[in-house]
Amino acid sequence: MIASIGGKGDIELPQGVIYNLENSNDKFLHNCNTESGYSGGPIILISSLRIMGIHCRYEKEIKKNVGIYFKEIIESMEKKVIKCVIEIKLKNKDEIILLNENENNKEEIKGNFKVYINEKKIEVNKKGNKYMINKNNIEKDGEYEIKIIFKNNLKSINSLFEDCKDLLSIDLSNFDTSKVNDMGFMFNECKKLKEIKGINKFNTSNVINMRIMFQECNELEYLDLSNFDTSKVKNMNLMFTGCKKLKYLNLENFKINNNCTLENIFMSISNKCKFIAKYKQLNNYYNSLCFIF
Repeated sequence: MIASIGGKGDIELPQGVIYNLENSNDKFLHNCNTESGYSGGPIILISSLRIMGIHCRYEKEIKKNVGIYFKEIIESMEKKVIKCVIEIKLKNKDEIILLNENENNKEEIKGNFKVYINEKKIEVNKKGNKYMINKNNIEKDGEYEIKIIFKNNLKSINSLFEDCKDLLSIDLSNFDTSKVNDMGFMFNECKKLKEIKGINKFNTSNVINMRIMFQECNELEYLDLSNFDTSKVKNMNLMFTGCKKLKYLNLENFKINNNCTLENIFMSISNKCKFIAKYKQLNNYYNSLCFIF
């Protein structure tokens, strides 16, 4: 069985040290002479990314609490997973951008994630501030499900998916943003992006920057941001500029503080979009900046 234990990389588990547990849904304890204090690390089955076991130094350490351990580990892991669908055409010589870093978050992102295509772990190439999919991992043209698993939560996701021009959809339902303070440029220039699942669940209570967050997302039709807490945001300039196909935009609970700038926030949005906002200033900006087409 090939598995990944915590952050230690992929290993092959010897069958002799796997202990099946009653009513454990095929989950197990992996008992060996590991480092002191490392007990409780998750064992992830690479083929399916399922958490299948718990690493422990001695079986007796956690066997009696195995149910609690699995629940806590699974909940923790789920908060760090991003799922997305990317279109790959092998004849296209352009490189396939998956993630970006910048000066503010490069230390957070470096070595902090693993990438899987159709449940198979792959390596990514790094060029400048961009992480790219190696086309040698791809056998034919098509749409591929990508999973990105972060080891630690991020504080800045500025430019994280900027210019990911082959990104079609993304599921952030389980992505923990409770510590994030910067979402600027997050989806900037994602020109094929049609769907962002789970963004209505974002915790934005600490975010101060949303500048250019969705600029030129030309294919997006639906955005429900009614759950966003914008009480600390200082910059929303160009946030939705160029989202020409938006049919629904819900900013119902947006609160604009006195220090927040809104320059060209709705430039080039269609006036046929169903726009929802309680804040009068947002409605005024929308009516003055949206275009008829």
